[in-house]
Amino acid sequence: MKSLYKKFSNSINFASVSIDKNEDNWKSAIRIEKMPWQQLIVSESESLQLMKLLHFDSIPFMILVDSSANIISNYNEGFFELPNKRLESNISKLLNKF
Repeated sequence: MKSLYKKFSNSINFASVSIDKNEDNWKSAIRIEKMPWQQLIVSESESLQLMKLLHFDSIPFMILVDSSANIISNYNEGFFELPNKRLESNISKLLNKF
């Protein structure tokens, strides 16, 4: 995510939504990992609703959303090279349309 942020942050907005149960641990991770994009956290009940709404059951789960809040694609394969490459490719394709 950091490499995607570095490459595209001038063109698109990034946000992370955490489903962590411990807010202190979440805040500590943000400091340690130095994640400069917008960070949000949801309650346990909201996280269950979010998981059901977006159809995911593991993290990380990444979605690419357009400016009208339409989901363009999702990536539920973790932080491995393949989903990051697919996400990077899709972002590049979208930016080249404009």
